[in-house]
Amino acid sequence: MWRHGWKPGTGIHPVSPVCEDGRIYVTSGYGGERGEMLELAEDGRSITKKWADSKLDCHHGGVIVHKGHVYGASDRNRPGQWICLDLETGQVAAETPAVDKGSIAFADGRLYIRHGSALLAYDVKAE
Repeated sequence: MWRHGWKPGTGIHPVSPVCEDGRIYVTSGYGGERGEMLELAEDGRSITKKWADSKLDCHHGGVIVHKGHVYGASDRNRPGQWICLDLETGQVAAETPAVDKGSIAFADGRLYIRHGSALLAYDVKAE
């Protein structure tokens, strides 16, 4: 077992972590540096912080990880922006104009975003 001392400024954890290939991404809204990518050791007994970011401070609605990228909506740092981060580097791979925060799902090669009174679908091109 391992433990990582990650604590958002508010102590609220509304977004579930997402995992892919031994990498774990955690985030929380309310502004500031709120996202971290952690890497699990091969033996599963320890974790290492690889990078942190302030761009994807997802408040609620969750994030999706797919083919080395994490997708979600920013809260206070970039209000209403939908952002795609490269899981390896933490760099922004893509972002939309301000739409609004909301929930996200992935199916059949598309991201489905629900915000306010609209449902949007985006084809995922990230390889």
